[in-house]
Amino acid sequence: MTSQMGNRLEEAAVHLREQGERVRAFQAETEQRSTTVVSKDRMVSATVNGAGRLTALAIRGSRYRSMSSAELASTVMETVNSAWESAAAQTMAAARALLPADLESAGVTVDGTIDLTDFVDRAMNRVGDSTVWRQDRPTRGGES
Repeated sequence: MTSQMGNRLEEAAVHLREQGERVRAFQAETEQRSTTVVSKDRMVSATVNGAGRLTALAIRGSRYRSMSSAELASTVMETVNSAWESAAAQTMAAARALLPADLESAGVTVDGTIDLTDFVDRAMNRVGDSTVWRQDRPTRGGES
């Protein structure tokens, strides 16, 4: 193994270890995250964890007794969905720190959805520009 190749492998191993540490920290942070949203009328509150699971739902007061079931259901659904969206946005914001700078916002919207075409195009361009992938080595046909 050449010294240059050994250096590249060592750099890649260091980078991989650092990235693994960042991913573990992200996972721990996500597991600890909790998001609570309160409805506009302050009657309903919904809490979701970092994985987006509903962990608490509270209905305060007695106003719900005079509401139609459809109106109450709408308020609950709106509040729960808002909590999910807020939690997803927080998780995506934290996840962006794990991405290389040029992929940080590639096709990722604030609600966490991803335009896969844009994301893959940017990722492939990044790999294509990487010197790591352009080492002098023979191709499958034996050509360099």
